[in-house]
Amino acid sequence: MRNATICARDVLYQKPDTLFVLTTRPSDLNKRNLTRMHSDGTTDFDSDLATLLDLVYRITKERNDPMRAMVLRVGDSSSVEGIGRNFVLSKATDRFAADQTVLIPVQMERHFGQVPRVLAFEQSSGLQFYDKRNNCVFRGVSTGNRVNVIRRIYSLNRLPDEHRDVVGVDVALTKLLQGHENDPGLRKFLRKPISIEDQLQNKYLLVLEGNDVATMIKWALASNSVVLMSPPTKQTVGGEFSLRPFQHYVPLPPTITAEALDRALQWCHCHQNQCALIAQAATRFARERLVDREQLMNEGALRMVEYAENTAVVLRGPSTSATVAACENVKWRPF
Repeated sequence: MRNATICARDVLYQKPDTLFVLTTRPSDLNKRNLTRMHSDGTTDFDSDLATLLDLVYRITKERNDPMRAMVLRVGDSSSVEGIGRNFVLSKATDRFAADQTVLIPVQMERHFGQVPRVLAFEQSSGLQFYDKRNNCVFRGVSTGNRVNVIRRIYSLNRLPDEHRDVVGVDVALTKLLQGHENDPGLRKFLRKPISIEDQLQNKYLLVLEGNDVATMIKWALASNSVVLMSPPTKQTVGGEFSLRPFQHYVPLPPTITAEALDRALQWCHCHQNQCALIAQAATRFARERLVDREQLMNEGALRMVEYAENTAVVLRGPSTSATVAACENVKWRPF
């Protein structure tokens, strides 16, 4: 149990990662905030959140619960800056903020939508791990720390399409973003995107986190290929922190270098049977935890209700104004 304080306003503070207050019963506040999220272009965040709120409304109505407040973080940050010791609803968390974050399933199409497609492709193609090309591939935009990783990987003056001694490495960026657009030194690392089906022809998939969790991690786990990555630093409802090195993926150090990638690929080359088992375990993980979207949504709605019940903030009246009357000291229990 812990003490915490919640002080809810329409928008707690304005920054790229914004905190919103939502309610567990239908309200003008929810409508207003969902409209704002949609106008801000939050991909499918707002539509998934609307589905979650409908489930929350149903649960709280059946329980005859009063209207309560929920604080939601919208954006890619996993920080708990600005919320003190409060809990917050979020699509992702890091290990430092995990005990203050209640994960909810949003942006489902972006993060989970390719998993059934990959499972179906691998089954229909009949392509097993041993049959795939002896290559390691990655394609992605220059978010997060990927630029530094790419630079280190090619620090020995190799280019993205140059083969290593043992395994081919085709690791490249597809687009420069977030201040890197005018960096001429990065253009040599740009290559055309590769379709997911073409990436699945290769034995090894390099997974790199971007602004938060790596978007491709879920479909990569679903494949018959082997995931190479650093231990995850971010987690969604997909349970990335449950992944185990040498069980679900081949680990790389937190700071990925050319030498570290070469060593990992050399290990893979010399341990093909173990790699095949790793790929199978990762696919089982994906089938068990990443496919049933309805279950993920129902579980997310239950977590939201439990979170709201633990805030001990009850909102009076049929609709909610811009403020909750006062901040209250409340008891929390971990989720």
